[in-house]
Amino acid sequence: MNKVKPAIPNIHKTQLPVSNPGVQIWSNVTGNNQKQLVFNGFPGLKINISANATVWDCFNLFFTDDIIEFIVIETNRNAEQFLSSNRISKSSRFTKWVPTDSKEIKLFSGLLIWMGLVEMPNLGSYWSTKH
Repeated sequence: MNKVKPAIPNIHKTQLPVSNPGVQIWSNVTGNNQKQLVFNGFPGLKINISANATVWDCFNLFFTDDIIEFIVIETNRNAEQFLSSNRISKSSRFTKWVPTDSKEIKLFSGLLIWMGLVEMPNLGSYWSTKH
């Protein structure tokens, strides 16, 4: 099995202090105590994008190479942890698992976005060959 490099090698785990009980209490928001948040910024994109931008150009605005690489690393790490901590039978589909890469994650992310645009009756319908 391939070893997965840490996503952020020098990251240190820190523990946040526990809040004092009663300092902040979650409650339901009702009509009388809703805060009115005022937006003072300028709406729209904060970068210049060509009027001829492709769908791919727009996708890359949100899914940068760093974000995709982070998803690849963490997906592979999660799979390795799962495979090493569970007894997998020889007939299991998990025995055929191979590490993912940025191309596969980009394709899968695009597929998830497409699933948000095409309404199907249930999740299984997106993977059915009958439609």
